[in-house]
Amino acid sequence: MSYVLGLLLLCVVVQVSAASAPSSGSVEQLRIFLNQNPYDNNVRRHLIEKHLELHQSAEAHAEFASYKKLDPHLNVDGGNALQMRLDMLDGKFGAAKHLALKLLTVAQLGAEDRYRAHLTLGDLAYVRFTSGDAVSRYKKALSVKPVPEAKHRLARAYLQNKKYGRAQGILSDLIGVGYASDPVRYDYLQSLLEAGQNQAAALRLSQWYSEEPGNPWIVTAHARFLLSLGQDESARMILQQYAEIYQPTTEIDELLRSTQPQRTPTAETVMVLGLRPEMPVNAGVVRGAASAGEVAGKQAMESSLSPRHWQMQAVAGYQMINNRVEGQGFNSLLSPEAGYVAGVAAETDNEGSAYSFVGRARTSWQTYKIPSGLQQNGDRSQAFDIAGGLQTLLAADWQLQMQLNYRSRSGIESATNTYVSGYQMLGVQAGVSKTWQLRFPWSFEVHADLTLPVYFTESTAESGQLRFGYFSSLQALAQYPLREGLAFRAGLGLVRNEIQFNGNGSRGVTDATDSEEGLMIPVSLTWVY
Repeated sequence: MSYVLGLLLLCVVVQVSAASAPSSGSVEQLRIFLNQNPYDNNVRRHLIEKHLELHQSAEAHAEFASYKKLDPHLNVDGGNALQMRLDMLDGKFGAAKHLALKLLTVAQLGAEDRYRAHLTLGDLAYVRFTSGDAVSRYKKALSVKPVPEAKHRLARAYLQNKKYGRAQGILSDLIGVGYASDPVRYDYLQSLLEAGQNQAAALRLSQWYSEEPGNPWIVTAHARFLLSLGQDESARMILQQYAEIYQPTTEIDELLRSTQPQRTPTAETVMVLGLRPEMPVNAGVVRGAASAGEVAGKQAMESSLSPRHWQMQAVAGYQMINNRVEGQGFNSLLSPEAGYVAGVAAETDNEGSAYSFVGRARTSWQTYKIPSGLQQNGDRSQAFDIAGGLQTLLAADWQLQMQLNYRSRSGIESATNTYVSGYQMLGVQAGVSKTWQLRFPWSFEVHADLTLPVYFTESTAESGQLRFGYFSSLQALAQYPLREGLAFRAGLGLVRNEIQFNGNGSRGVTDATDSEEGLMIPVSLTWVY
């Protein structure tokens, strides 16, 4: 009996010890406890997180290898979160995105993994590595875990979208509850300065300086602000007081040398921000890519994060378009028997810029059936168009295209004035598209475009001068990746074209309208490299 009681007592002691495993602390404290309990993956996870916060990549990888030996399939909540954070730290952004999207399709996914998946996609959207709205992703992460780390990221996303009031509200709350690291205060100061609230910024700096006169970043920012107001003597006094007590930073030394009596005062408030403090909780892509005030560095990072340089697309499709011609001497409807289109499209990034170059070449032919009974077969119209221009990413994953478009189409006609008008045209095309990420790995895109002619000449039955014309289409496409860099798309589209003529042509026609409307079924194969 005593043996059984002793065994039970030992089990209780082990359970109490396991329950008291530290969830935070220094690297040394966590490592001591892990040495005593080498099979405790919960402690190992906290140790890896600590290494990640300190940007200790090699140590984090070594511990993660041990973690996976005990949980090879990462079934325990938090294991996949560690994998995503390591991928982000190593620059494997495509792998992190793939894992995040895959995890979000799992119905019973743990809170930690779900939180990190949304946070990862938000980080990638923040630096424009992937499509999507960073604000919405961070909000989803906060709905899983309302922690300061995600709130800070949401505030920075609002700053990026120039919504300074919303950013200020979040950052002020974080500072009020004690989450007031230098990066948080930096972003709050930036929100005030960008919104033109300089007096509020001055009061905050003065308050922070009185609370922490030994904080080098606060001292530097306070001195910079005083210099921007032309108060060189006050700035020099603050910097000298710091240098007499603490080891001055390089930036403080440079500011001290610049505070000379002959210095010309300036009102450039951007000087207040200077270099952004390091953000230990934001290990990974945001840590290096989103330093406010370092625009050139951010652009370089964004271009280096781009998942592609070239995108080639083979396009094919079937179309059913009715052509109606109305006017004096014209009243007919042509229905197609068959129509096909094929072409290629290309896109290339412009490094360091927010736009890319796009272009396409396309040819199509249509066989028409004339209801009058004349020329039932062989009535065909061929078309060719080529376009090139620029594409840029708008907010919330909207894309805008502006292109110069050349089109040429042959015409057909009959003795009864039934015809498809042939023409040559040069036009300006504008298009917008929006992409949604569906259940992994599917995505959905809607694209609309409108072309207005700037030069137009009719080449078949002359109906007079062009009065007005437009060419438009609306497409909905679903995309499925076949493998890395190769995707298949298919969908449905609507076409509506109209050309209006005015005046006398060779047929003596006035006020004629040539319109097309119908359906198309586009398919394409996209190759990204």
